[in-house]
Parts: sequence; C-alpha cells; structure tokens
Amino acid sequence: MESKRSLIDRVEVVLYSTAVELFIYAMILFSVALVGVEVASPETVASNAQFFAVAEGAFIVFFSVEYLVKFVVAKDKWLFFRRYFIDLLAILPFLRFFRLFRGLRILRLLRVVRLLRLGNMMARRLSTLESAGNMREVIIILVVFLSTVLAGSIGIMMFERSHPDGQFQTMGDGLWWTMVTITTVGYGDKYPQTPEGRVLGVAIMLIGLSFYGLVAGLGSTYIIDRLKKGSEWLVSTFSGHIVILGVNDKLDRVVTLLLEQELRVVIVTERSDDVAQYPEHLVAVLEGDFLSPHVLAKARVEHASGAVILADTHDRSSADADARSVLGALALERMHPKLGTVVEAVSDETAIHLQGAGADAIIRSGALTAEMLAFSTDHPGYSANLGVLLRFAHRNRIVMNEVPARLLGKPLQTVQRILATERKILLGAQRDGETTLDPELELAAGDELICIEII
Repeated sequence: MESKRSLIDRVEVVLYSTAVELFIYAMILFSVALVGVEVASPETVASNAQFFAVAEGAFIVFFSVEYLVKFVVAKDKWLFFRRYFIDLLAILPFLRFFRLFRGLRILRLLRVVRLLRLGNMMARRLSTLESAGNMREVIIILVVFLSTVLAGSIGIMMFERSHPDGQFQTMGDGLWWTMVTITTVGYGDKYPQTPEGRVLGVAIMLIGLSFYGLVAGLGSTYIIDRLKKGSEWLVSTFSGHIVILGVNDKLDRVVTLLLEQELRVVIVTERSDDVAQYPEHLVAVLEGDFLSPHVLAKARVEHASGAVILADTHDRSSADADARSVLGALALERMHPKLGTVVEAVSDETAIHLQGAGADAIIRSGALTAEMLAFSTDHPGYSANLGVLLRFAHRNRIVMNEVPARLLGKPLQTVQRILATERKILLGAQRDGETTLDPELELAAGDELICIEII
C-alpha cells in the first residue's frame, strides 16, 4: 500500500510539473485555433476533413485521460472536483454521452472553454509565487476577455452564417461585433437575427459589464498598492521622526500635538482605513503588524527619535491589547535599545511587564479621567486648564530637586519670588511624600521643590 501511494505521489509530481503544464498549454492553444479555423474557413475543413476529425478525436482522448489520471491521483476527490470544474467542463461536451445532443449547436461553442481552462491553470501556477502580486488577477481578466472575444466571434459565425439575411460572413465581422458588444457601444451596423445569436449577444453584454467591473476593481487595488509603496518611499526619507504603533481614538490628538512640535510621524497599523488624512510629507502610514521586524524596519525605527505604542483594543480584549503592547516594546528594544518608548497600558498589572520590556514611560489609559471628572464639578475649566499647563510644561521642563542650602528656612512665597528671577515657576514643595502649596511653609532639609524651568 505504501509503495502504491509512493507511485501515485510520483505521478502527481510529474503531472503538475512545469514541463507537462507547458505542453498542456500548447495543446489547449492548438485545439482552440482549430475551432477558429473550422468556423472561419469551412472549405478548408471540408478539404481536410480527416485531419480535423482525427485532431479533435486526439484532443478529446488527451484531455479526458489527463483529467481522469489527475482525478485518480488526487488525495481529496471532492476538493479536486470543485477546483478543477472548468477542466471537466472543457471535455464533457465531447464525450460519447453528449452525442445525444448533437443538434444543439451551442455545445460546439463550449470547445472554447479550453481557453478558460488555460487561464485557470496559469492563475493557479501564479498563485504559488509570492512575487506574483496582482499578476494572477491580471491573467484571469485577460483570459476572460480573450475567451469572450473568441467565443463571441466563433459563436456568432456558427449561428448567423447560415441565416438568409445573415450579416456575418467572415471572422472579421464576428470579431467587430463582439468587440462592439462587449464594450456596450452597440453601433447597430451588425446584429444577430437567430434566437441563439441573440442569447449569445445578451451573454456577451453581461460579461462585458462584469469585465469592466473587474478592471475597475483591479485598477483601484493597483492605486492603493502604489499609495502604500509611496508611503514606504516617503518613510525612507524620514529621520528623527516619531513612530506610532497601533490605532485607537487617541491617535488623531497625539499626531496633531506631535505635528505642532514640527515632528514627522510614521503610523504602523493593520487598519490603515481608520487613520485620518494628514499632510503626506509629514505623516506616513504603513499597513502591517507592528510585531513584525520587517514592518518595523520599513518604519525606520533605527533612525527614529521616539516611539509611542497605543493600546489597540479593536476586536481585542484589554489583556490581548496589553500583551501586544509588551511585545511591541520588546521588539523596539531589540531593534533600537536607546529609543525612547512611551506605552499606553490598559491595566495597572501591565506596567511591570512593560518596565521589563524596556519602556521608558508608561501611561495608564484613563488614569486621570476620574480626577478630571471629580475636580471639574466645582471647577468646570479644570480639564482645559490642565491641558494648557501640560502643553506649556512640555515646551519647557518640569524638575523636582532637593531644596538648595540658600533657600532653607525661607517660606514658599519668598522662594517663589526668588525662583521667578531665575526663570523658574514654583509649583509646590514635597515633604515626606506629601505635596503642599502653603505659602507660609518654611523649607527644611530633605524637602524637594517642584518647578517649571523656562527654556
């Protein structure tokens, strides 16, 4: 049994090898070319009837045996049947069973389905190549278009040539009508008069509408891909920028504040559609997983001046978002150990792990929300004023230093005036872990002063 399986595996490898598939491509093209000759030049077929009969018989046998052998060696028969349905459709009309329907001329048209099979095989081959990009979709669209043009040209000749008032006498007539119909222009200089021809015309018009929908979709995909490539090229010019990993409702405000500081920003996210539009020369958006070293390399982390990791809770639990933040901090630490990294954490427990991951600052999500809600009850402008203070403090510098000897024994109100002459704003003093603003407090050894140094 094992040797039998081994033999089947070897046969399968040969059947799907490049050389065999190239030979099948050639056979398909040759068989479709014969169909075109049969329709375009009946006198040639009549004078070489034996050749065309033998050739078509050989094609039937070849494609039937090929399909049956592939079916036998397939490990999953039902999956094979679904994936290779076009291959089956390309041979069914020519098997003995369908001789019962010899009077249906439309079955002859199905011989052109072999061209669709060619496109299907090429698409499957291209899908295995990582560098294929959109080539698979391009091949499918081209094959659908060419197959429709050939099927339309051949079919309209089959159905209309024998009509007493037929307007289709050459393949050129059929080709012109098919091109006009598939583009939905419809000049009306030639039109089908038989029922079969009109059915074919409706089918071609519907395919034409679908075809241009596919082209529009592929064009949109191409433009989006080019925009992504453009963002990657733009990032290659960045240096000293800020890298933001993840997206949440705080992103827009963070980016706006960074732009006010005249910094360039690179945003890395799996959901680029959730990012607002910013000046392209200042903000670049890279789509991808920020845990991937390849994606971080595109963001030029090694050349960045800082990084911000946002808690991305979209379709994730808080624990999962925090876990990704920890992994993101570790990834940044490996790539650029000296990079200043600020991380937003959802839970307090995550802070320990982030410290071990090398995060320089950990911001608890919503940490000040309760204070702002409570303190704003008797001071409605508290939140806005705090924002002003934070922006002012950021432009300068907040420091906490031990009280110098020259200020010991002096009350805070006196120290405030002295520090003002030194371009320092006194915010308060800390004693035994408690912060105070009491102007009468006399400073003692061990106290610390909290000041804003004006830069």
